[in-house]
Amino acid sequence: MPPSPLHILHVDDSVLDRELVRDVLERESDQFVVTAAASRQEFEIQLTKTNYDAVLTDFNILGFEGLQVIDAVYKVTPSLPVILVTGTGSEEVAVEAMKRGAVDYVIKSPKHIRRLPLVILAAVEHKRLQDEQLLSEQALRTSEERLSAFAKALPDLAFIVDGNGHFVRLLSGADHHLYREGQHLLGKCIRDVMPAHAAQQLLNAIHRTIATTTTQSVEYQIESSDNVKWFEARISPMQPMYDEKSMVAYIVRDITDRKMGEIKLKRERNLLRTLIDNVPDYIFVKDRSGRFIASNTPHSAAIHRTPAQVIDKTDQDLQSPDFVQQFHNDDEELMLTGVPLINQERLIHNAQGRSQWLLMTKVPLRNELGDVIGLVGISRDITDRRQAEELLRASEAHLRAVVSGTPVILFEVDTNGVVTFLQGRGVNIFGGDPNIFLGKSIFETFGEFVPNIKERFQSVLNGEEASTIQTLGDIILDVRYSPLKNNLGEIKGIIGVANDITERLNAEKLRIELEKEQEMIALKERFIATASHDFRTPLTIIKMSIHMLETYLDRMSVEQRTAKLHQIHTEVDHMTQLLDDVLTMSKANAGKLDFKPKSVALKPFCEQILDSFRSMAEKTHEVEFVYNYHYEEAHFDPNLIHYALVNLLSNAFKYSPHNGHVCLKVENDQNHLIFRVSDDGIGIPEIDQANLFQPFHRATNTRGIEGTGLGLSIVKSYVELHRGTISVQSKEDEGTVFTVSIPLK
Repeated sequence: MPPSPLHILHVDDSVLDRELVRDVLERESDQFVVTAAASRQEFEIQLTKTNYDAVLTDFNILGFEGLQVIDAVYKVTPSLPVILVTGTGSEEVAVEAMKRGAVDYVIKSPKHIRRLPLVILAAVEHKRLQDEQLLSEQALRTSEERLSAFAKALPDLAFIVDGNGHFVRLLSGADHHLYREGQHLLGKCIRDVMPAHAAQQLLNAIHRTIATTTTQSVEYQIESSDNVKWFEARISPMQPMYDEKSMVAYIVRDITDRKMGEIKLKRERNLLRTLIDNVPDYIFVKDRSGRFIASNTPHSAAIHRTPAQVIDKTDQDLQSPDFVQQFHNDDEELMLTGVPLINQERLIHNAQGRSQWLLMTKVPLRNELGDVIGLVGISRDITDRRQAEELLRASEAHLRAVVSGTPVILFEVDTNGVVTFLQGRGVNIFGGDPNIFLGKSIFETFGEFVPNIKERFQSVLNGEEASTIQTLGDIILDVRYSPLKNNLGEIKGIIGVANDITERLNAEKLRIELEKEQEMIALKERFIATASHDFRTPLTIIKMSIHMLETYLDRMSVEQRTAKLHQIHTEVDHMTQLLDDVLTMSKANAGKLDFKPKSVALKPFCEQILDSFRSMAEKTHEVEFVYNYHYEEAHFDPNLIHYALVNLLSNAFKYSPHNGHVCLKVENDQNHLIFRVSDDGIGIPEIDQANLFQPFHRATNTRGIEGTGLGLSIVKSYVELHRGTISVQSKEDEGTVFTVSIPLK
């Protein structure tokens, strides 16, 4: 089949030149169909009428130029080749035309015009090749865009990997959360970046993919020091291009959450199975045709089978006809109506002919559409319970006789508060016949003695246990209430026991008073022992110092006499402090401490206390003050808090080493003013911390360090007057922190 002719548009205002071109193209060859345009108007009309393969134009046209033709053509059809055919154009004109987009030029002379067909054919062929290249490039860009869009849309990390396991290209976009990790893998081999077992799995899958041209899926795990990660890789074949090596698309997804979920589900299923197999109830599941699809160990053991031997069997396969008939109607009705059978007690005769009571529950098993596809059954052997109930009923008369002789009061009321039972020898406290209370409301009978009886009654009916100590005149009763339930677990009233504890409480009160008296005696004995020791030591020192002054005064230097007088002064201060502490403890125990709270400028108050310690401990300790209190003033008794802080800070300095660190921190939370006194001293042994605030108690590691053991007890009394608390955190040889917390209001 001959090729289609090429359509040529020739623009020239010269008739002879148009004929010259037509002769060269149409008369010498049938490959060309020439359309002529002699003016600008004809050119513009013809250009829009036909799809031309090329345009020929003269350089000089009446009222028009060839360069303008080039511009007009490329404005409409940028890829259409334009060839300049001129008899007057110079080389400069040709160059300018080529710059504008002309593909070639031909001189109008008999010698040169003959090559015009070849020039046109070359231009058309060049255009065809350009169009094909453009289409190929567009197809490639489209393919790349689709691939990029696909990779970006994936939540997974995607690569191109060669047959040897080298990462060749990263397909995922830069916005992927693992993009950096993916870039790090490029150029590397799977063997170099993954554990050996995982790498071998992936390489085997890559080889299978290339050999079979089918997608392979691999799951592998990577363990680190702190966790295990699971991954799923899908490896798909890629069509090789030209002489390229075989490549695969490698898409990896983190499936750790899914795997952990599967492991958890499996563990929970095993746990559920373990629980089901170890409960004493008989649990089973049947399908619509009555075949067992599940059976726990107790159920299977009851018919002398294992669970595996029961599955896919029916009752008829496993039991005698008489035994099966006892349950067949229940199963049929449930399958038909879908109405569950809940907690039904049945007396049956088992396979051995023995009577047996069962508590049975059967519920329908439904599919996702709600259709009944089977049933779930739970049965429990309650033979022992029923026998016990019979024994219980048989002994009720005996029990009533026993109850009537007990010194307690047993009572029962229904859900409306009406007394239905009242027995026990203790009912004589009411005087008269106890039967007069039967049938009456406890609200009306005892409401005046127990104002909140309705609330207590309702809480017990809601299933709660309750107890109270109730006073009726001179009698004190310990009353305990419990909900009374029927055999279905429904609350049908309240049962209670009231015990007359008047004598016991009086005895207990007397015992407590005796214990307090004994405690006070012990405290006084400890005080006498401590005080005699603490007074004897300074008195001995004072006496010896006076003796030295009397005997050797004339031989002593001024410094020696001053030292002895200073020693006497110190010991007197020590005795005075001891007496003050004892008097303070006495007032605290008697509840006679003066308490005069007022508003105090807190920061100056604390700084004044610390200044006295800084002057004494300037060269022996490091003193720190941290102030984070958010208000200017605080409300407390300044004398009591001053004593408390001075005592705590004194202890911090006393029990800290030379160059030790002592800190007072003041802050507040939403409701409290908080003082913290900390040190890095000898600490408090754990065995002593429980008794730390008891009078005269001193830690076991303070031997050789002066102290009376009263200071912290006094501090605790002062803090509690402010409705505050004091606590301690300490570790031996590491330091101590005392925290005082006082309500802001």
